[in-house]
Amino acid sequence: MKKKSPVLEGIMPLNLGGPLFDYTSHIKTVSNDKLQEAINIWFKTSKNLHLEVIGACPSSDLEVKFFKALCEGNDLDSLALSYYFRGSGKGGVLVNAFAKSSTLTSLYFFDNAIGKNALSKILYKNTTLTSLNLRDRSLDPEGEGGKALARERHVNLLDIPDNQIGDEGGKAFTEALIQNKTLTSLNLSYNQLDSEGGKAFTNALNKISL
Repeated sequence: MKKKSPVLEGIMPLNLGGPLFDYTSHIKTVSNDKLQEAINIWFKTSKNLHLEVIGACPSSDLEVKFFKALCEGNDLDSLALSYYFRGSGKGGVLVNAFAKSSTLTSLYFFDNAIGKNALSKILYKNTTLTSLNLRDRSLDPEGEGGKALARERHVNLLDIPDNQIGDEGGKAFTEALIQNKTLTSLNLSYNQLDSEGGKAFTNALNKISL
């Protein structure tokens, strides 16, 4: 039988050997150093993690450290965060952690206020993501995300609706589509493209095969 970590023994009943969160679902805020350490151990020793978090805002920097620990672990495969960092000003802190993850293949962000340059930062640095969903105000209007997409050689599913990129951002994405060779699925709905922007995308799609 595998021996438990001393930290985990202080938090989990000794006769239970399952995942930490099976026994701590009532916890709303991570505010204890030992608990934080135990959670970090759990993430680093678990395999092929898939985590979804919906609602609320972080009440302290410990929650930010909590999610950073996720990305620094060995086996976080997919992460979905919805409405979590809205209004907290802390969502952008985690973008670099997501970008540097060496195991993350799927990232879903919905209305988290992670900053307009989130897509470009993630795409420029990450080399493992194959599926990326950034909805609602996650893109920059200047088109840096489009430039990053043009260089991207890993992502094959990109879902970026309702980001209000407008025509300028749309032009950058049009050029990126022509250069990108890996995308197989793309969603750009509700991004305030007028007839000219739509025409540019149509021309781009005629030159590629998603």
